[in-house]
Amino acid sequence: DQPLVTGCLYHKEHQVPYDLPANKTRTVFKTLSSPGGGGYNELRIEDRKGAEQIYLHAQRDWDENIEHDQKIRVGHERHDTVEANSYSE
Repeated sequence: DQPLVTGCLYHKEHQVPYDLPANKTRTVFKTLSSPGGGGYNELRIEDRKGAEQIYLHAQRDWDENIEHDQKIRVGHERHDTVEANSYSE
């Protein structure tokens, strides 16, 4: 087995997704929709002390498939907003 290292370098055409150094505590994986799509998907991790956050943006759908159990613990508040319909089975 050989290690596999992947990455990219930002340059004039492909710039960082958030301004530096103001957002130096963020790790961002952001992909653009195919040509003509105009959207994006994003996974962002903020590690600034007191503002830690994991943010997920799906341009269209987000599907989860959990084969066994799921547990959610919210230590403070939880806010849910559904702008159209909500279904439970």
